[in-house]
Amino acid sequence: PTTPSPPAPDEPLSPRSLQHGVEFMCIGGLNMDSTTSSMRSSSFRGTFAKHLNRRRSYSFASSEASESSPTTSPSGSPTNKHVKFGFDEPIPPSSVAPDHVSTPPSKSNLDLLSSDGVIVVSIFLPIILHRTESQTGSPVWTADWDYENLLSMSTHMRVTRVGTVKWRGWHGNFGQSKDSPESGVPMEERHLVERCLAPFNCVPVWCDVKIFGEAYNGFCKGILWPVFHNVSSVYNYGGVDADGGLDGSKHGDAAPPHPPAESEMSETMSNSSDFSNHYDSDHAAGPIHGDGGRQAHLWSAYTQINKQFSDVIVQHFNEGDLIWIHGFQLLVLPSMLSRKVGRLAKIGLFLHTPFPSSEIFRTLWCREDILRGMLNADQVGFHLYEYARHFLTCCRRLLGLTYGMIPDTHGGHNLAIDTNGRQVTITSIHAGVETPLLKKCLDHSSTAEKVNAIREQFKGKIIMGAIDRLESLKGTPLKILGLERFLDKRPEYREKIVLVQIGISAFERGDDYKTTKAEVISIVERVNSKYPNTVQFQECSESEMRLNQRMALLSAVDIVMISSLRDGFNRLPLEFCVAHQDAVQVGIDNYARAMAGDRSAVMVRPGVCILSEFASSARVMRGSIHINPWKIAEIAHAIECSLSMDVDEHRRRLKYDMEFVKRVTTQRWALAVLLDLKGVKKNTEGQQYSGAGLGLGFRLLGMEKGFNSLDTTQVSKSYRTSHKRLIMLDYGGTIINDSGDKEGLMKFMLSTDKETKRAKIQEELISTLTSLCSDPRNHVFVVSGKERSAITETLGAVPNLGLAAEHGMYYSWPHQATGGSEGGRKWEIMHSGGQDRSWRPTALTIMEVYTSRTHGSYIEQTESKVLWQYKDADPEFGALQSKELEDHLTSVLKSFNVEVL
Repeated sequence: PTTPSPPAPDEPLSPRSLQHGVEFMCIGGLNMDSTTSSMRSSSFRGTFAKHLNRRRSYSFASSEASESSPTTSPSGSPTNKHVKFGFDEPIPPSSVAPDHVSTPPSKSNLDLLSSDGVIVVSIFLPIILHRTESQTGSPVWTADWDYENLLSMSTHMRVTRVGTVKWRGWHGNFGQSKDSPESGVPMEERHLVERCLAPFNCVPVWCDVKIFGEAYNGFCKGILWPVFHNVSSVYNYGGVDADGGLDGSKHGDAAPPHPPAESEMSETMSNSSDFSNHYDSDHAAGPIHGDGGRQAHLWSAYTQINKQFSDVIVQHFNEGDLIWIHGFQLLVLPSMLSRKVGRLAKIGLFLHTPFPSSEIFRTLWCREDILRGMLNADQVGFHLYEYARHFLTCCRRLLGLTYGMIPDTHGGHNLAIDTNGRQVTITSIHAGVETPLLKKCLDHSSTAEKVNAIREQFKGKIIMGAIDRLESLKGTPLKILGLERFLDKRPEYREKIVLVQIGISAFERGDDYKTTKAEVISIVERVNSKYPNTVQFQECSESEMRLNQRMALLSAVDIVMISSLRDGFNRLPLEFCVAHQDAVQVGIDNYARAMAGDRSAVMVRPGVCILSEFASSARVMRGSIHINPWKIAEIAHAIECSLSMDVDEHRRRLKYDMEFVKRVTTQRWALAVLLDLKGVKKNTEGQQYSGAGLGLGFRLLGMEKGFNSLDTTQVSKSYRTSHKRLIMLDYGGTIINDSGDKEGLMKFMLSTDKETKRAKIQEELISTLTSLCSDPRNHVFVVSGKERSAITETLGAVPNLGLAAEHGMYYSWPHQATGGSEGGRKWEIMHSGGQDRSWRPTALTIMEVYTSRTHGSYIEQTESKVLWQYKDADPEFGALQSKELEDHLTSVLKSFNVEVL
């Protein structure tokens, strides 16, 4: 689509004022027939395609307006000139005012007001804690905003932040003593920390250190992190143990559950219901990937942490507040919150990681619980539509849900999933960085000294820079191999290029960190043996490579390389763009004069970013050179292009990138998402919400106005006092469990082999129905979609039981059974037209054609209908085939007295 003109500085932020740079789409599901699952309206397909092509995005205030907001310069003492990348003390952020961001959006159709409350939930609070001791030896706690954290931005709204506190790098590791840095805040000092955080409106969640370590390091980093980055391991032992073990041997003496003995299994299989219950109890053999052993233990820790977050949030929730949850560490939190405040709160969930394809995500044994947990939110957000599309596909293939475009309150259409009568809005908006804060960091004297020191150290050389966590997904070895390939082909650049590679320690990744570090060191040694001093590798902790160290290095380098194999939100390309924005402002003529020796001209070296196409920022950083990091030759070619690029192209590429960086700040991203969350339709006049389900299976149902959930106490009271009672019971899924694969297989066998015998009804059910029907005050009916022979065979002998087959097409009144399996029943027909079967041969012939080309489909026949069943086929292909079949049958059978559904 054509890029619209920039908005005026005072243009309000609203869904009606949209600009490029931030994709925002929402999908609404259609109600689809459970037997056909086909899209009813062809106009929907046209609307869906039209709105996919007409992508929408929020408009943001101009960069001048954003940069003019009051900001206090960071303070800090200058560091020495000795260069150790990332090992100097960070600039203290205490003097940076929390209102360093742009002015909130002005009034529009839907505004975020200062009276609006929002609870921002993240696994860690965006706070940096400091502990000192007074002269008397008592502890003194102070806090500062962590301005590198995406959620530290200030806003005009009433914000309460909820999360755990990270002190001295604590990530949930379990130390050997209470004084260990990994043990977290001492128990006896927690009240001091709470008092310290109160002015920041931050509420800490105090978790057991060991359980948190199992949830964060074990489940989140060891299991979810690889899967969400499209990496699946067949034998995954649950990642890193909180206290160093990988096999889970330190967590209790109980051994993982063993599989049942062969004789026990044989006996269990004799009763299909018991067999199903045994294997539905979340026990598996051994500690390998699955719902048992070590991983079941980690999953339990993960849900416990989410439960603790839920309890704290409810304590601080006020009616009307928005709840905004961040990160894959809290995916089941919406389920727990919806049970308590789901009818009062609008809940949003935003993921800062990629979302995997359905083929990878389905390898998780807890996949349905995770998806249902996410869908209990009212809004699910991603940085890219690519990730949202994977999420939609998972919901479609694993849960059978539908999605599409639904109208919003502003005349547009949103992308949403239809689940249990509710529409869950899907948002894709890429975040940005706070340009004013980065500029203040660049203007600081210590940053300038570091930049000059780095350039002086590598004077006369082209400096390439890279900052990566030491894990396999960052692709660090690939960029070094690409540089080696380039030097092999272009010997004239040898001894003229240096790569400054900073590796951030990633201890939480366990063996992956150790393996990646060893591989990087090995490749660096080999390359330096061929081309001495070409790669300068240095490892440091995350706290030693803070914002001022990063900005100094990014300002000093000529080329930055990001070779991630799969990456979510990565701010490095955006920060690099800000670090080199002076090259855009100075202009080509000034640079050319400086190169010619004019001392009056300021020489500013424009930089270029080599960016992996698998990073989310590649979709918004149009000026970067995009590469496939798996292709070493492409990396080498990108290096050559960046070196041979003229100044004009350098400047033009930076200008393209700065267009997004200036427009999409962190605050504008946050307010856009929150504005969308506030606009979610909830508790409207025609709809109300009701809860159903237990545990993680709890779900919020959207029901029509006037619907009342069943009150068992009131029903019991009315039952005892009434003299005439009509009781209507559903058959499949209510008194008979037919939701499993076993019932699906039975249906297929019955449709292909009429001699197949149906499973016997449990005697307990027959006894209960008989007892219920023996009371003369009761009139009991069982209503089923099955044919007469099926329901008569199973329930026909129950005295005084009324039956309705094929959804009421055939019915039998309650009577006293006279014996036999059918009990001498007499059946009546609702509509006489059901006796006409002249249309069947034609319909069956057409259906057989579609069955032959749609794997997993088959034909069911009853007395009144012929059903083409495709629930076991590919969802998308099956839906397309069903629509085509519907059109075909409607055209051919229009002269018959038959309805095509």
